[in-house]
Amino acid sequence: MKSILKSLTISVTLLIGLTLFSCNGKEKAVAYQCPMNCQADSLYSNEGNCLVCGMDLNGVEKVDSTNMKIINNSTKN
Repeated sequence: MKSILKSLTISVTLLIGLTLFSCNGKEKAVAYQCPMNCQADSLYSNEGNCLVCGMDLNGVEKVDSTNMKIINNSTKN
């Protein structure tokens, strides 16, 4: 029983450590959203400015895309 508890403690400690220190503590944004929620049901594919109000978009690390539409705001033609 003690060995199982010890193994579990080590595993949890390693998992927390990897989570805290991976990528220098920053998660990569997977989408971008206006801080004013101009288009509450929409996310942008790239960083930049909101197409409605012009504010800088904020990065979003986790997205529940079931009710979201993605706006491609790429500057590439």
